[in-house]
Amino acid sequence: MKKISLILISATLAIGCSLLTSCSKDDKNSDPSVSIIKSEPTEIHANGILSILAAASDPDGDEITFSYEVSGGEIRGAGTLVFWTLPSTAGEHKIIVKADDGNGGKSSYEKKVTALAPTTQISGVAEMQDTGADLKDAKVFLFNVYPTTGTPFKNFVVTGSGARVVFNLTGFEAGDYYILLWKDVDKNGAASVGDLIGWYGDGNYLSPNYFKIQVSEGQTFCCDQFKTYIAF
Repeated sequence: MKKISLILISATLAIGCSLLTSCSKDDKNSDPSVSIIKSEPTEIHANGILSILAAASDPDGDEITFSYEVSGGEIRGAGTLVFWTLPSTAGEHKIIVKADDGNGGKSSYEKKVTALAPTTQISGVAEMQDTGADLKDAKVFLFNVYPTTGTPFKNFVVTGSGARVVFNLTGFEAGDYYILLWKDVDKNGAASVGDLIGWYGDGNYLSPNYFKIQVSEGQTFCCDQFKTYIAF
């Protein structure tokens, strides 16, 4: 009887170990890896907007969810591309991107940036309303009169590429301004079909309404209604 009991106990233990090993193997999950592969522009003032591009990979092929934490300021957007409006103070600030594979695997990556002293600037994110267009190398033109009645006195190249890019305009005095964006796609030196056109305001491509921007000395004006279209 003792012998039978020992055999039964041994068999039970063997099956239990086998099940534990099997469960352990099935439940094993690897952590994803994540990093910030691009932060633009490289020089930024307090209150300016940074474009943050993250990337992640998962050894198990799990779908990854991104989240962000910042030491100050505000994050706009989601996924791999977000825009960080920096705090109003100069100095070092940090952003942390987190990756979660939904199965218990998590990782994070921290990046520090240094903001220059506050300055008079106009910042914003230009976003394409049409698919398939790239805003890389587009220019933002600064006017001190309504755009249909005068010419720009300064222009700036946007930062980034794709359907959403950032701009931080500096180097001008406080005052009233208007801005518009233009990308000369066919490089013929004139606005034409297929070019990319955008502005701060409302209305549509055929009848834009430009909003006046009033910037105080040392302050940042953030353009929250800046849309871009393909000219036709």
